[in-house]
Amino acid sequence: MVGIADVSASRVVLIGVGAFENQALADLPSVPAGAKALQEALTDPGVWGVKPDCCVMVPGDAEVRQALGAVRSAAQQATDLLLIYYSGHGLTNTRGDLLLALHGTVPDEQETALPYDYLREVVIASQAARKVVVLDCCFSGRALVGWMRGTGGTDGIAAHAVIDDSTYLLTSSAETKLSLAPVGEAYTAFTGELIGVLTRGIPGAGDLLTTDDLYRGIYKALNAKSRPTPQQRTRNDGSAITIARNKAATRITQPKPDDDQTKVWAQRSAELGDTTAMLSLAYYLAGSGNLPEAETWWRRAADGGDALGMNNFGYLLEQRGELAEAEASYRRSADNGNALGMNNLGYLLEQRGELVEAEAWYRRAADNGSTLAMNNLGVLFEKREDLPEAEIWWRRAADNANTLGMHNLGRLLARRGDLQEAETWLRRAADGGESATMFILGSILQMRGDVAEAETWLRRAADNGSALGMNNLGVLLMKRGDLPEAETLFRRAADNGNAHGLFNLGVLFAKRRKPKQAEAWFRRAVDAGHTDALFNLGLLLQQRRKLAEAEVWFRRAADQGNSDAMDHLGVLLMKRRKLAESETWLRRAADNGSTDAMTVLARHFEQRDEQHEAEA
Repeated sequence: MVGIADVSASRVVLIGVGAFENQALADLPSVPAGAKALQEALTDPGVWGVKPDCCVMVPGDAEVRQALGAVRSAAQQATDLLLIYYSGHGLTNTRGDLLLALHGTVPDEQETALPYDYLREVVIASQAARKVVVLDCCFSGRALVGWMRGTGGTDGIAAHAVIDDSTYLLTSSAETKLSLAPVGEAYTAFTGELIGVLTRGIPGAGDLLTTDDLYRGIYKALNAKSRPTPQQRTRNDGSAITIARNKAATRITQPKPDDDQTKVWAQRSAELGDTTAMLSLAYYLAGSGNLPEAETWWRRAADGGDALGMNNFGYLLEQRGELAEAEASYRRSADNGNALGMNNLGYLLEQRGELVEAEAWYRRAADNGSTLAMNNLGVLFEKREDLPEAEIWWRRAADNANTLGMHNLGRLLARRGDLQEAETWLRRAADGGESATMFILGSILQMRGDVAEAETWLRRAADNGSALGMNNLGVLLMKRGDLPEAETLFRRAADNGNAHGLFNLGVLFAKRRKPKQAEAWFRRAVDAGHTDALFNLGLLLQQRRKLAEAEVWFRRAADQGNSDAMDHLGVLLMKRRKLAESETWLRRAADNGSTDAMTVLARHFEQRDEQHEAEA
């Protein structure tokens, strides 16, 4: 979703339980500290700036009614973003349901814990436009199972939300895994990395961080330390929910003091009216988290006629939602010849749909050397489906060392089949650490048969949190017979909401002659929208002699254009003597190039002719 959430129309509830009455539950001193630090990050204007009275910390000794009441109150008040965070002990009951432990929880008395399903139902009922739930506890991945799917496969937030709603669930572990609270560390492993991503930002991730950016950043950090990796589940635009400003964004540029002593001299020079020193000082203050004072110096630099100060002050206003004032500051910067101001003005205009003027400013910025503007022009022309013009601008950006330009140029060339040149650019972009580029590069190498190097890049993509990378690496390993590792990768992809991972788990278990497990995975893949799973599920049921149900799935797959399903449905109907309908489906399969259908039809017509001759 475009734009950071409205700080007045959003609500946050933080539940961090670190002390427990029952001795069976060990105290977790890092949990309250993590919840407090997360509250400070979310209320920081440099990260998000949600108002403190809209960011509620539930008392550590709260009981079920009080904790759930805080969530319900926030859910009723939020109209933009509703964010719920829990950290503590995760428990399960005899049915395997997730329970969130509170201060007075007794492990064998489930009524003393907060059932995750209770929290889920409250979130479902909220009219908030965007909903995010973050769980940092053992077995938190169990929440993923029921988040988007219940009885009949439709129960869940996405089924109950308003039209175009976006939903997102982030958990610290898989459904059968333990989370980590390292001894001697200030925060739990997961929450520590969450806070780190929010407060430090992600280089190259853009001006605003989405939920998917958060997941990838946390995943990469934890995986590098061999710690339990997070899981996510999303529906519609859930992975694109804008959650924070990126403190590592590149749309603000200015010199930075090297040390505290330099900062002292910068302040003295700034107070004497030196605008360059004002910019340097503002950057130092912003990097130290002191945005109010940084804003003062950016404003003074802008008022002193410094074009870069005008740009930086405009960017601050934009992130705060003061778009009219931001535009005015960008225009002053652009009119004074600053390329960043021109690019940022173009970006602001593009976001509100004024594409003609946006293009004009992007062009001026590009003419003044802005590689960001060159890339943005390429994106603008791609949206207009003017791919030749998009290519021109991405080439200019790539030739000037812009990694986004390299990625987009490589992606475009791969789409039109220029794989050799695409590979060149994708390699350069992938070396910059972009997991999406690593996945594309690995897939190209895989298609041309360079399996060893394809595996290298797909592994890098998977290690950087790419679910598609996990799935494709699993396919590569399954083809060479390494089924255990392939299964692990497919499960990781499936845990991250990838339908191909679900489907390939079905294929893998079918190869192992475990039809019940294969059927379960194919059914989950169908629920996730994987059309090939419709046919595979029908084929599996046919092999198990469940012909009536197999026909249902063949029909659904055939209706989606699957030629194999048309062929099998035609044969199935022929055996049941429904010849007219059988012929219809076999003809459709043959028209789609199915030689099996052609053979069956030829045999059918031959037998029919022989029968007519005999009757004559």
